[in-house]
Amino acid sequence: MLQKTLSVGTAPNILLETAPGNLRAIGWERDEILAKTDDELLDLTRDDGQVAVKCDGDLILNLPRGASLTIRDARGDVVVRGLSGALDILNAAGDVSLRGVGTVHVGAVNGDVSLRGASGDVQMASADGEVSIEGLEGNLALDSVDDDLYLRGVRGNVKATVAGDAVLSLEPQSGQACSVAADEDILLRLPENANATLQLDGDSVRVDLPGVSLEKDISQSVVLGDGSAKISLHAGGDLVVTSRESEWESAAEFSSFDWGEFGRGLGEHISRRVQQATVNAARRAEAAMRRADQKMRRAERHARRWDFNWSFDQGASAPPSQPVSDEERLTILRMLQEKKITAEEAEKLLSALG
Repeated sequence: MLQKTLSVGTAPNILLETAPGNLRAIGWERDEILAKTDDELLDLTRDDGQVAVKCDGDLILNLPRGASLTIRDARGDVVVRGLSGALDILNAAGDVSLRGVGTVHVGAVNGDVSLRGASGDVQMASADGEVSIEGLEGNLALDSVDDDLYLRGVRGNVKATVAGDAVLSLEPQSGQACSVAADEDILLRLPENANATLQLDGDSVRVDLPGVSLEKDISQSVVLGDGSAKISLHAGGDLVVTSRESEWESAAEFSSFDWGEFGRGLGEHISRRVQQATVNAARRAEAAMRRADQKMRRAERHARRWDFNWSFDQGASAPPSQPVSDEERLTILRMLQEKKITAEEAEKLLSALG
């Protein structure tokens, strides 16, 4: 393993032109950079107040918490934790996971985006996968989300365009403006005492709030409390506004469980056990993953529409499935550890094999 350190002060500007592999950047209390890679190239150079990092594979960076980080081309997954400076990701070929960051600007992401906790504004040009955001103090602008959007706890203004479904949980602030357009369905959860003016437009509109009488299936305006926040929603499918937590939880699965930390935490324990998995099982698992992914993507657009009667516990039970063998489960965990698949893909694969 190559390892280099460089003293840079408390708030350096870091530039990574290309990240050929997976990137993990973590803030710490020291005023130096620590860079690690298992590959053959690692350079840290300083010029005109900027520090350039070069690497030819997977990279782990420990940076001062106040550092600003620019990533121009990330060809693997990107994980950033605990950086309060500006974060700029121009292009990411994999998934992007952010925790405890400051101001964020993202260009194009080919995978999913997960953000938990940001103190500044967040702007994103496009994401091919799902976008999940929770705990944002600043404004949010999402120009194009090709899949679904899950949003909770944004205190600033919101503007988003979504090709899939939008699942939103908001606590409107006075003067806050929120505009979301989704090609499919929208679910918005509000507190019972919300102060907001709602502009609602969809194929079918339902408002389930105390003291609100709404003519069924009619796009219209609804004033809640003093109406000080402005929320505009346009759904190509069904649109529901509710104060019931149960409806929100059935549609949005925000979990405090960190799959990334889980995968890393298994560490050597998994490494010792996955050696028992056979090559044939690995091939079968990879093939099943591809089939499951293709099947799910085809089915999502047709079967993803929510049942807005919310009678989830009245449906027919799923047919029994064959249990996943220990050998296959360990193979999937090895693939997750080696970052050949994401945590979400691992879950899909386990379901497919089942």
